[in-house]
Amino acid sequence: MVARTRQFVLSLVLVLPILLALLAPAGGGSTLAAPSLDLTPYRGPCTTTVTALGTAFAPGQSLTFSAQLEGTPDDRAVVFAQATVGPDSGVAVTADMSRLVAGCTDPNAVAGQQYRLIARDTATGSLVAYAIFLLTAPEITPTITLDPIGGPCAMQNPLVTVRGVNFTAGLPITMGISTGGSEPALFPGTVVRADGTFNTPIRLIGCGPDTAVGATLAVIAYTDDPNGGGVLLQLAAATYNTDINANRLCFTATNQCIGGQFLAHWRASGGLAINGYPLSAEFRQQLENGKTYLVQYFERVRMEYHPENAPPQDVLLGQFGRSILAGVNGAPTSAVSPREGFVHFAETQHNVAPDFFAYWQANGGLAQFGYPLTEEFTQKLPDGKEYTVQYFERARFERHPENQTPYTVLLGQFGREILDKVSR
Repeated sequence: MVARTRQFVLSLVLVLPILLALLAPAGGGSTLAAPSLDLTPYRGPCTTTVTALGTAFAPGQSLTFSAQLEGTPDDRAVVFAQATVGPDSGVAVTADMSRLVAGCTDPNAVAGQQYRLIARDTATGSLVAYAIFLLTAPEITPTITLDPIGGPCAMQNPLVTVRGVNFTAGLPITMGISTGGSEPALFPGTVVRADGTFNTPIRLIGCGPDTAVGATLAVIAYTDDPNGGGVLLQLAAATYNTDINANRLCFTATNQCIGGQFLAHWRASGGLAINGYPLSAEFRQQLENGKTYLVQYFERVRMEYHPENAPPQDVLLGQFGRSILAGVNGAPTSAVSPREGFVHFAETQHNVAPDFFAYWQANGGLAQFGYPLTEEFTQKLPDGKEYTVQYFERARFERHPENQTPYTVLLGQFGREILDKVSR
């Protein structure tokens, strides 16, 4: 038995070289790899630019590249490039899929289609290699922006507006603020609108007069899985930069800036929450007293520069409340007696509810808002809804019970209304 096994092994050793020689290609060379085409990326929305990398092509070969919807005739192919194979047998071209895909004006509509990217010999038109690109729906990335995008922390915990896009409709937003890479302080935000956006004011906790110029604060917004489990669904972040010119502050919401004495007053009197965004640049205007002053309009106030007054009385606010109230029919302007539980102003003989008075007192009082001109009453506002309101010399207080504290009391946008009349 051992002798037979040894004889079989010797026979195999003698025959194996002959078998290998028969299987080898003519000329004794190694087996050639077939030309191939690889796509990077190989899938994506129709707005993608694709790199097609060919290998193992014949050096010097001229190639024509085209694309066609899978399953359509070859005469529907669209040529997008021509190239010559290099000495390393490689070739690379790019394809702008937005120019090749029919109907790419709506990337979602073409999602799921497959496009064949083809390399053909230019001289003969014969197929050399191809690869498939899969069209997908665009990836939607949630983002947030801050307004303003930065500025010195001249006041403690300044107010900024956070705007979000591409979030899942109906989900609650959780906000967070981190200073210097610290663990973020988290607090409830708002709810995403039906169009995937949200717009909410927040206080920049940790930003104050002691904050070093150049420090950055990270603002985050995220949504959790509504089914529970603490699964993070979407996350976006933006940076508030304190290393920005302390004497000028610009806002993308209105494309207007504030500077000089108006910026100082804007910051000192409550900033964005009380005065709103700037609606105009500084300009000279003849006011109600017949004199001309340098003014700037904001959503809720008009600032006037009175150089005849010593600071801080050199910046005063226009008394919009009186002029706008004149156009409100049925407003309770008659003097009334003190009302129990309310604060009574003897100067104008009107009462102010505790929540309105707390807001009045905390945000500038007499200098910012003036005296009350009416009792509180119900009024239909420009959004078509009815609210409890009260007019003051420089403001209209609005009660919004649908909002969370501290946004249950808001101010009417008098500046915008008056500026519209001035512009006309």
